[in-house]
Amino acid sequence: MELTWKRHIRAELQRRDRNQKEGYEGLLETYLKLLDRLDLQNFLAEKLQLETHRNDFSGSPTHHMAHETLCLEAAHLRIQHQLELTELLKARAELAETVLELNKTLQLKDLEIQDHRARISKQAQDISSLTKRYQDQKAYVEELEQQHQFLQDEHSVLQLTYLAMDERLQRTQGENKQLLARWMEEKAMEADRLNRHNEQEEKYGKLLAKLRRKLEKMKKSSMTPPAHAMEEPVTDPQSGNVASEHDCIANQEPSEVQAAVLGPSAMEEDTTPDTDSCYAPPEGDQASSDFLCTTDASLDPVPPGADGESLRKVPTEHKVEEVTQ
Repeated sequence: MELTWKRHIRAELQRRDRNQKEGYEGLLETYLKLLDRLDLQNFLAEKLQLETHRNDFSGSPTHHMAHETLCLEAAHLRIQHQLELTELLKARAELAETVLELNKTLQLKDLEIQDHRARISKQAQDISSLTKRYQDQKAYVEELEQQHQFLQDEHSVLQLTYLAMDERLQRTQGENKQLLARWMEEKAMEADRLNRHNEQEEKYGKLLAKLRRKLEKMKKSSMTPPAHAMEEPVTDPQSGNVASEHDCIANQEPSEVQAAVLGPSAMEEDTTPDTDSCYAPPEGDQASSDFLCTTDASLDPVPPGADGESLRKVPTEHKVEEVTQ
C-alpha cells in the first residue's frame, strides 16, 4: 500500500515537470543571455574608459572621432540593454508571481498529500482490522460448519435410532394387543368357568337342601313305620336275613334314592354331571340318616347358607370388566 501512494506522488511530480519545465527553461536561457550581455557591456564600458584616458593624453582629432563613435555605440548598447533589462525585470516579476502561485499550489498539494497520507494510513488500519475480522469470521464460520456437520450426523444417528425404536414400539404394541386379547379371552373363559362352577354349586346346594329335607321327613316317617311295612318284611337277597327299611334305602343306588325322594319330574329337571356321586355312610354311624353329595376333585362340597340358599351366579360381563380394569 505504501509503494502505491509513493508511485502516485512521483507520477504527479513528473506530470508537473512536463507541464511547467518549458517555461522555466526559457526564463533561464533569457537570464543567461542577459548575464552575457551585461558582461559584454561592462567589458565595453571599461574598454571605452581606457581609450578615453588614452585620447586625453594624446589629444589627436582621429582619436577624438573614434572616441565619439565608441560613445555612440556604447549609448546604443546601453539603451538596448536597458530595454532588455526592463523586459527581463517584467518577466521576472511575472515569473515571481507564477512562482508564488506555484508555491501556494504546492503547499496546497502538500496539504492534500498529507491528508491523503492520513486517510491512506487510516484506511490501511481499517483494512488490517477488517482483514483480521474477516479471518475471525471465517474461522467462526468454519467452526459453525463443523458443528452443523456434527449435529447433522447426530441427527442422522438419532433418526435411525428413532426408526428402530418406533419399529420396536409398533412390534411391542402388536404383541401387547395380542397378549391383551389372549388375556381377555382367558379371563372371559375363566369367568365362564366360574359361572358354570357357581351354577353347579347352586344346583348341588339346592339338591342337597332338598335331600336333607326329604331325609328329615324319612327319619320322622321311619320312627313310625306304616302297617304294611310291618306286615311284609323285606329279606336281604345276599344274607337271607330280614332287612329294615333303613337298610333298603341305604343299599339302593344314588339315582334310585333321588328318584324315590324327589320323584321322576325332579330327576328330569335336576340332572347332575357324571363326576358327582352320592353315598351313604356305613351302618351304625350317627349320621347314617344323612346323604352327603360330593363333586369331583376340582370342586369342593359347598354347604348351603344359613338361610338355606346357595351361592349366587357370577355375571360374566362383570368379571370381564374387572379383568379389563
